[in-house]
Amino acid sequence: MQKTPEKDLAQEVALFRYGLIADLLRTPARSAAMGALVREKASRRYRIPGSRRERVSEGTLRRWMRRYREGGLEALKPRRRRDRGQSRAISPQLSERLVRLKESHPRLGTERLIREACRVGLLPPGEKPPAESTVHRLLAAAGLTKPQEAPFEAGRRFEYRFAGQMWSADSMHGPKIHCSESDRRRLCKVYLLAIIDDATRVVPHARFAFSEASAAFLPVLRRGLERRGLPQRFYCDNGSTFRSRQLQVICATLDIHLIHSTPYRPQGRGKIERFFRTVRGQLLPLLQDADLESLQALNRRLARWIEDEYHHEPHSSLGETPLQRWAARCGQLRFPEPGLDLGRIFLQRFRRRVSKDCVVSLHGRHYEVELALAGKTVTLLRDPEAPAERPLEVESDGEPAGRAVLLDAYANARSGRRRKPAAAGRERGATPASAAPAAPAPPAAPRLEMSALQRPAAAPDDRDNRDKED
Repeated sequence: MQKTPEKDLAQEVALFRYGLIADLLRTPARSAAMGALVREKASRRYRIPGSRRERVSEGTLRRWMRRYREGGLEALKPRRRRDRGQSRAISPQLSERLVRLKESHPRLGTERLIREACRVGLLPPGEKPPAESTVHRLLAAAGLTKPQEAPFEAGRRFEYRFAGQMWSADSMHGPKIHCSESDRRRLCKVYLLAIIDDATRVVPHARFAFSEASAAFLPVLRRGLERRGLPQRFYCDNGSTFRSRQLQVICATLDIHLIHSTPYRPQGRGKIERFFRTVRGQLLPLLQDADLESLQALNRRLARWIEDEYHHEPHSSLGETPLQRWAARCGQLRFPEPGLDLGRIFLQRFRRRVSKDCVVSLHGRHYEVELALAGKTVTLLRDPEAPAERPLEVESDGEPAGRAVLLDAYANARSGRRRKPAAAGRERGATPASAAPAAPAPPAAPRLEMSALQRPAAAPDDRDNRDKED
């Protein structure tokens, strides 16, 4: 939104004021109709140009009427303050001292500047310090509120010799695609999560996702490790995506040195930024409507472009293609140990307390665990790429404790009451294994039914038997 020029704003204010008093000017003064109309206008809410106020008082309306009768539309324009540009909350002497203090310490913020002024005795004894907004307006008028650029620090171009010595990772804002197949009208922005090898410019893996959070990035890292081995160093920025505890645990487990760049210094990530520039210039402009139909279609197009075009085109900094440089310098690659379960390392872990009815909740879904875990705190292990219907692994005190499945309350309503294994034995009178087995219970007496008391009609075959009984 552009700021309205001062002359245009004054004209707009004058027209607004005239619009409120136009019918009042034609109403007889000191009449009942005049008083009722003034009160009615004062009770309304307005969008006043150049002001946050929403109401106009009765006295203000009468003052505007008097001004218009005396000077016309020009008299309704707002008047300029005589002390414009000067602060009325602080004295000129204090204003000059604060400006000088800011000039001598340009990196001090407004709050810190006020505290420093109090510390060095610039404020008279017993005087209340000025408000931050007042000092900010004072410094803005003096042109001292612009952010100071950091001093230039010279650096050197660097590049590792062998593949896998260092990987860099970052995210980029991507296009908007359909959020889901069921909702074709709503569009959602996606993010490109990518990893690049420093020595060869090979991209171990890259993927578009609806989020740039850690849960979306870790599957990208896992695919890169499976395809291109283990790097010695992993270089990334200070975003929350790369500051997660799980990423730190993964890197420590796999003996990968996790390095975060200096805040506000993106120069060290120039290679991944150059890759993003190539994506914007070569891939995004050529996307078709079919590529934006879904996230899966967009990722398939990205994979084809990386493997069929980017890896096979000569790189301007290498003088050869990324795959040619990789083939020549991949002699020091590391790979996971044969017995290492890489997928388990990347499982997300969530601590939850099991309710008395053996239910835990995760991401808005309810799961059912073993009866023996009721009331305990367990750890749920979840694969971020697995569907929500897949059961979760459960650990209790560091030991496997079965699986958590989606709760089916209707199925539980149809089944009998379940008991904990230990308690069920006590309730049913179970005896220890060492005790002698109890004597078998006598057979129950047959139950007498009312139908047995009714004598049915004799069948022809049963007459002889009755005669013998008689």
